[in-house]
Amino acid sequence: MLFKVDENLHSDVAELLRKAGHNAMTVFEQGLRGRKDREIADVCRIEKQAIVTLDLDFSNIRHRR
Repeated sequence: MLFKVDENLHSDVAELLRKAGHNAMTVFEQGLRGRKDREIADVCRIEKQAIVTLDLDFSNIRHRR
């Protein structure tokens, strides 16, 4: 599975996912630090990645399709 780990989580989360056999990148690794939620969501959609985050704005279905 493909994951993007948001900047509010430690990079160890991506490492744990990789060790479990998943493809995981962090927002930091892709130079997306400080970007708006919408931009992160758009990148995840384009790259077909699931976002791993503690940001509750992503769970608000009124803002996400």
